[in-house]
Amino acid sequence: MTLPVPEDGNIHLSFRVQDHVDKLIIKQTMMKAISLSLELPTCIILGEEIVLEIVLFNNLQQDMEVFVVLEHSELFEFIVEDIDVNSRTVLAGGQSSATVLFPIRPITVGEIAVSVEATALAGFDQFVGKIHVKPEGVAQLISQTLFLEVPPTERSLSRRIQLSLPAGLVPDSQRAHVSVFGDILGPSIAGLENLVQMPTGCGEQNMIHFAPNVYLLKYLSTLSQTYEDLQRKALAFIREGYQRELSYLREDGSFSAFGERDSSGSTWLTAFVVRCFLQARPFMQIDQGVISKAMSWLVSQQTPQGSFTEPGTVIHTQLQGGLNGNVSLTAYVLIALLEDQFHKDMFQDSTSKAQEFLEEMLWSGISSNYTLCLVAYALSLANSPRAPTALTELRRVAESTDGVISWTTSDSDLADSWQAASTSIEMASYVLLTLFKQANIVEGIALMKWLSRQRSHLGGFGSTQDTVIALQALSLFAAFSGSQAINLTIGATFTTSHIEANFTINSTNYLLHQSQEVETGKEISVDIFVEGRGFALFQGEGQ
Repeated sequence: MTLPVPEDGNIHLSFRVQDHVDKLIIKQTMMKAISLSLELPTCIILGEEIVLEIVLFNNLQQDMEVFVVLEHSELFEFIVEDIDVNSRTVLAGGQSSATVLFPIRPITVGEIAVSVEATALAGFDQFVGKIHVKPEGVAQLISQTLFLEVPPTERSLSRRIQLSLPAGLVPDSQRAHVSVFGDILGPSIAGLENLVQMPTGCGEQNMIHFAPNVYLLKYLSTLSQTYEDLQRKALAFIREGYQRELSYLREDGSFSAFGERDSSGSTWLTAFVVRCFLQARPFMQIDQGVISKAMSWLVSQQTPQGSFTEPGTVIHTQLQGGLNGNVSLTAYVLIALLEDQFHKDMFQDSTSKAQEFLEEMLWSGISSNYTLCLVAYALSLANSPRAPTALTELRRVAESTDGVISWTTSDSDLADSWQAASTSIEMASYVLLTLFKQANIVEGIALMKWLSRQRSHLGGFGSTQDTVIALQALSLFAAFSGSQAINLTIGATFTTSHIEANFTINSTNYLLHQSQEVETGKEISVDIFVEGRGFALFQGEGQ
């Protein structure tokens, strides 16, 4: 039963109840006589002026005079000078709305509370919200990650990190915080919300966003701790991405950036799709016919010499490698063909020809470090007798800094002042996968530590592509981290402010993201002291 609200705002009910009724339940839903609405911006810049637009709704039939008050605050100032600067009286017509405006200007950085009250003879309503006020200027983030491990012969370890914020800082805008993790994928787990994305865009962009969701799901499924919300979100995204990618499937079984609108399918994209779809099969139903037809098309692009050609247009050309484009492309396609044992057997002749081609190119000499990394991993997957030779060649051309080897290309640019180039991260990830495949676990640990230090504060790396390969490589080595035996206490002292942060990491909380934020100056110096056994990742960030 629905009853209209009379002009006085009161509803009077009169009824008789039979004697034999044991229980009478009356459910009552009363509409407010007056209600208010206020939409606040998520954040604004310090010094900006905003107008708070408060909308009042009169739910009664009669007109109503409403007294509106915006509570005073030391965190913002009223722009209009008036005796009753924070209050207004407005007439709201029956069954209609009225608007009240309050221009304000925030005067401090951080969260400011906005509290509004609306009062009338027939009712009352209140609203409380928050606005985040950011400093002026453009945010500049400086980050540094340390791999902390107490040597077996020692009881403790001391380190120091120093971060210098850029010149021209907005006064009082500096912030710094430190974080600790007891798992090599801890920063990525803490930043899952940033890594898990809805696939969008053309056929290539869709897969570039599709792939991280798959590899994160694979890693999360191995953890004892459950992340149901994130797993559900990632699974929904890969299902959406899968359906979206099918719209770029061509009649011949290949994929391209814009599907049938392109003149030809793309060898690289088709191999990328096959690889990701096969990785996603444990989590969702993938049409086997799509994969088989795509692989058949890939095989049709193979030359008599065993290499693969690219008849289509590739937007992200840098993903094909350096100068030896057909060599790196062949290695990439071979990796996809070897992803699944069923298809490996089905296309054995093709994979054998590709393997022989790569072995011949390796013997002739490969000038591109990027291509050499891909070839080493592809030959390792193929169990080629030349795979150890490829790894030896990688060691020869590697650059060594503080006992850690890495690889660069001639066109590598630094992603940041502290972070290696995206291609260097991707190459190191392929080498780490190669070391794992060839059972060189001990040698891989040092490279794993270096790779762990290249992560950004959001848990990813320089780009989506290197993030995908790095997560795949690090997840394989996570099993060797010894997290179940970890027992560490970590102390961090900010030398400029003398503020201390203390953390404990053990087998019960090693996946937990522990952090503490402090105010700081332009120069950030943190002394770190570690006791116990095991290892931890320590991130210091300044902004």
